[in-house]
Amino acid sequence: MPVLLYSLILLLVLATEPIGARSTSYRHAVTRNSNLRGWMLTMEHGGKFTMYIDHSSNSTTDPYPSTSSPSPPTTSYSIVTTSSPPTTSYPYVTTSSPPPYLSALSVCLRYMVELEDDFTIFSLTQGSSWNLMLQSYSRVDRLSIQPSLKLFSSYKQLYSNGGRPPWTGLCVTWEKKTSVAQLWRDGKVSIRKRLFGWEITGPPVLNIYRLEGQVTDVEVWNRVLSRDEIRDYMSGYYYNVNPGNVLSWSKAAYSINKKIILEKINYT
Repeated sequence: MPVLLYSLILLLVLATEPIGARSTSYRHAVTRNSNLRGWMLTMEHGGKFTMYIDHSSNSTTDPYPSTSSPSPPTTSYSIVTTSSPPTTSYPYVTTSSPPPYLSALSVCLRYMVELEDDFTIFSLTQGSSWNLMLQSYSRVDRLSIQPSLKLFSSYKQLYSNGGRPPWTGLCVTWEKKTSVAQLWRDGKVSIRKRLFGWEITGPPVLNIYRLEGQVTDVEVWNRVLSRDEIRDYMSGYYYNVNPGNVLSWSKAAYSINKKIILEKINYT
C-alpha cells in the first residue's frame, strides 16, 4: 500500500510540474576566430559542422597567419544545458553593422568521400527563408534556392592542372542580377544555368552535414570569383586567393557536434 501511495504522489507531482522546467535544450559551443588552415574535419553520418559570421572580431590584421600560428583547440565541442531555449538563434556577438546582402556569392571547399552517391555537400542560409543547397544524388549535383532547382551532370575540362589529390575541389558561383549559377570541380566546369532567387538580409550560416568523409578549406565570398581565382584555389595555390570576406577557414567561427573531429591534414 505505501508503494502505491508513493507512486500516486509522484505522478501527481510530475503532472503539475511545468513542462518548461523539465525540458532541456542543447546547443553547441562556438569556437571563434580560429585559423583552421592545415586542418580538416573528419565526419561520420550524423555529423554537423556550422560556420557563422563572427562579429566579435573585426581585426584588420593579415588574414593569412603564418603556419606557426596556434593550433585550433582540441576541445572545440561542449554542451550547454539550459531550462529554456537560447534567447537568440545565432551564437555570435552582434554589432551595429548590418548583415551583408548576398546578391552574389562564391562558395569553395575541398572534400573526400568514399562513394559520391547521395550526400549533402553544404547548405548556406541567410535569414529564415533563403537557402542555397548543394546535394549529390547518383553522381548528379543538385543546386537549389527554393523553389528553384537545377541539375548539373556534365563537366567540361577547362585546365589540365586542376585539382589537389586526394581532395575534390568544388566551387559554386551565383549572382542575383543575372540569376546565373555555375559549378566548378577541380579542372572542370559546368555549363552556366539560371537559378532564380532573391536578396535576403540576415546572418549567413553555412552547414555541412549528411556527409561521411573529410572537409577542409571552406571559404565564402559575396562576389563571383574570376576563373583565375578559382583555378588557383583548385590547384592548391591557396595563398594567391584572398580569403572569403563572408566566411573564411583562416578566421572561422564554428561549432561541431560529437560525430566530427578536427584533425591535422597529414597529406597534401
